[in-house]
Amino acid sequence: MELTAIVADVLGIAPERVVDSARPGELENWDSVRHVHLIMRLEKQYGVSFDYAEMTRLTSVGDIRSALREKGADTGVAKGGETGGRSGGESGAEPAARAENGNV
Repeated sequence: MELTAIVADVLGIAPERVVDSARPGELENWDSVRHVHLIMRLEKQYGVSFDYAEMTRLTSVGDIRSALREKGADTGVAKGGETGGRSGGESGAEPAARAENGNV
């Protein structure tokens, strides 16, 4: 399931309203409780985890998309046609292994 659909489902809004610039306060259902529910759903869906500091920095859909991409998740298509995730079938472990060997 792509990020837009997950955000829309958790917040109970139309997917068309979920754009990368959307933040709490702009989407009426995005309160602190739903933020936690959203993070939990994303962790389960994408197999990632966020610590408290990361959770507090996720203040827009775009921030969430970027954080998920940094963790190697494919978030689907962002507004403007950009696709999420890694290209070329690269796994999350490969870049880290290359960095450890000095091959970045």
